[in-house]
Order: sequence, then C-alpha cells, then structure tokens
Amino acid sequence: MVIRFGSARSSEDAASYLIAALQTDDAYLGQIAAASLTQLESTEVDSEIESVFETADEDTEVHALASFVQSAL
Repeated sequence: MVIRFGSARSSEDAASYLIAALQTDDAYLGQIAAASLTQLESTEVDSEIESVFETADEDTEVHALASFVQSAL
C-alpha cells in the first residue's frame, strides 16, 4: 500500500490517509500514523476513529492504536 501524504488537500484528507496507514500490517507505520493523528483537530479525526472501532477486533494492535488516538484527542 502506498500512501501519499503530500497529495492531501486538507486536514480531513490527511486524517483519512492516516487512518488508512493506522490499519496497515506495518506496525511502525501504524505507530507513526497514530502519533500524527493526535496532532490533527479532534473534529476531523473522531468519526474516522469510530469507523476503526467498528471494524477492528478489540484484541488487535489497530484497536489499541485507535484507543491511544482517541484518548489523546
């Protein structure tokens, strides 16, 4: 998966790209995405994070990273 952050037109686009990166199989990319998501406006990230909770199992790293992001917003 290739994620191009430079093509983001807005913070909403950046949030969407970072959520996609959060859900990849690359653990380090997921951690970087989670840390980056905490730097965005919470209104842009909240609905995206909710979609992660709807699809990720509770015992996964993706769910743990999403919980970290939600608690940091």
